[in-house]
Amino acid sequence: LSSPLPRTLLYFLLFPYFCSLFFFFYVVSSIFTPKQSNKRTPNEKYSSKSLHVCELQAME
Repeated sequence: LSSPLPRTLLYFLLFPYFCSLFFFFYVVSSIFTPKQSNKRTPNEKYSSKSLHVCELQAME
């Protein structure tokens, strides 16, 4: 472990971890948001979805 890993191998190991982390946060947020969020207008849903995509792109 003391020897530095190749960068590609490091990304290969971290990618599933980040994917599961994002999925975990998505599930938790969907559980804790009230059911009234389903009554939003499609425009609000789209704006929140695009905001989430922007946050994901910023994390990369």
